[in-house]
Amino acid sequence: MTELMRIEASNGNFYIKIVGPCDGSYRLEMYAAKYDDEEEQHYFVRVSPDPSGRFGDIALAKREAELILNSMEQFSE
Repeated sequence: MTELMRIEASNGNFYIKIVGPCDGSYRLEMYAAKYDDEEEQHYFVRVSPDPSGRFGDIALAKREAELILNSMEQFSE
């Protein structure tokens, strides 16, 4: 699958990739920031399971990603 767009949370702790099209639909992949004490560096890991849903339009996928990231930011405060 091809990454078409990356939408980042304003706090920098999460981002969502919009990938596709696969069989005519787009899907979302979520990633979260982690810190490795031994390596002393930040990196991103994929969050499983991915946000559910397949979207027939990239604009709908982008809107859903933004809604998810907004709710993640509120939850992590």
